[in-house]
Amino acid sequence: MRTDDLTAASNIYVGTGYSNVGWLAGRVSDVVSGINVTPADKLRLEGYMAWKNGLASKLPPDHPFARRRP
Repeated sequence: MRTDDLTAASNIYVGTGYSNVGWLAGRVSDVVSGINVTPADKLRLEGYMAWKNGLASKLPPDHPFARRRP
């Protein structure tokens, strides 16, 4: 993961909004940031998440990671 081009944020909310209403009733296992994501990055991330979560069979047959892990 590259962190060299992340900008500082004063408030980051995961699992709730800025008003702290409606907290997530569960766990967050992955957080993805989409700064300057290339189409190749997107495909790699889709493949990784699908394989990690046992959903590789749900990828389209022409997806580059439908049959192998990224």
